[in-house]
Amino acid sequence: MKIECEVIQDIIPLYAEDIVSDESRKLIESHLKDCSDCQQELAVMQNEDEIPLDINSNGLKLVKEKLFKDKFKAVIFSILLTLIISITGINYLTKPSYLSYSKDSVTIVERANSELTVNFNQQVANYQVEKELAEDGLSFIYYISTWDSVWNQLANNKPVETLLLNPDNENIISIYYVSANQTENQLLYGKDLAGNGGMITLPRLLLGGYVRLALLLTALFLVLLFIANKLKKGQRLIRYLLLTPISYIIATFCIKGWNTFSYAATRDFLTILLIAIPIYGVLFLSLDFYQQWKKRR
Repeated sequence: MKIECEVIQDIIPLYAEDIVSDESRKLIESHLKDCSDCQQELAVMQNEDEIPLDINSNGLKLVKEKLFKDKFKAVIFSILLTLIISITGINYLTKPSYLSYSKDSVTIVERANSELTVNFNQQVANYQVEKELAEDGLSFIYYISTWDSVWNQLANNKPVETLLLNPDNENIISIYYVSANQTENQLLYGKDLAGNGGMITLPRLLLGGYVRLALLLTALFLVLLFIANKLKKGQRLIRYLLLTPISYIIATFCIKGWNTFSYAATRDFLTILLIAIPIYGVLFLSLDFYQQWKKRR
């Protein structure tokens, strides 16, 4: 009888779910008439409540946190990508296009009280005036450059401007117009210090030096990454350090293209640093997404 109970109890779960054959059902029901133990076993199964889901389980919390982090990273990635496109577009619209000298665009006027003014016509969108102390230590040499931009051409809002060069009655010995395309500077006023008008203002090569430094650091980090892969140590840190010079190189290309010469090195350098930050963020998140995808494979 004991053996029969064990057999019946093995198939009672199927009977409770009504998935047994007719012959098995008859056998079980015949046995249940005389066996209180099996009757009790069936009653427990039929009255058993459904086990509730533990919605606060650690596993579910981890899944929710993972989904939230992935969504947050995707949003940050989109924002950074938008910043890169925006900064690149703004740089293109406002990028100085240096103007060659013409008598109508820039004129020097000397007033009765020894004040010198420079007038810019509507062709000039913006200008830069630099001065340096002459060899006598008392007089100054001025360098004027002018430029236009795509934005100003579209806006078509370039009023004539007048600039006072020596508001404190400084003695100006020479005023030069810095010509574009590495041509000779044009003497606008005073003494020609070059003697034959052959003075040339060269673009600054500072940005090219920074790019070469970034390339050198990239090569160095690649070597360190190769060594770290062999030692199975410090790979993650070196990868993130490697992204820094790579970000600067990409940023330089976005702002300057293939030509790193610049007459406005400070402006270009600051813009490169500005766009390099979101570029680093995009590369960082891209590397993180790649590593997660690699783990799932």
